[in-house]
Amino acid sequence: MRAQHRARWARQSSKATARRSPEEIFGEISKAVPSMLPRHVRDEIISSMCLAVLEGDLLIKNIKAEVRKYLTDHDRGNDYHRTLSLDETMPGGKATWIERITGEDLPW
Repeated sequence: MRAQHRARWARQSSKATARRSPEEIFGEISKAVPSMLPRHVRDEIISSMCLAVLEGDLLIKNIKAEVRKYLTDHDRGNDYHRTLSLDETMPGGKATWIERITGEDLPW
């Protein structure tokens, strides 16, 4: 019962802090997200984490610990690091990936 009360209090406290000083929360999240990521990817991750704080799903004290989870969720949602079949049709066309490979692209 006490653990539930503490968890509810932590969520409410986190939400209240985010409403009072959103710039501070944004700054904390921005420091936690790796700066080597492309700007558009970094902005998406920061905004999803800010939304999670405002909804009470992410506590302010857990921002640094939860960054990896949000990075992974973003990668999964955008099919990064996915293996492509050479017989698969390319986006926006009827050509396959194998048709786009030239002799110069081959390692031999």
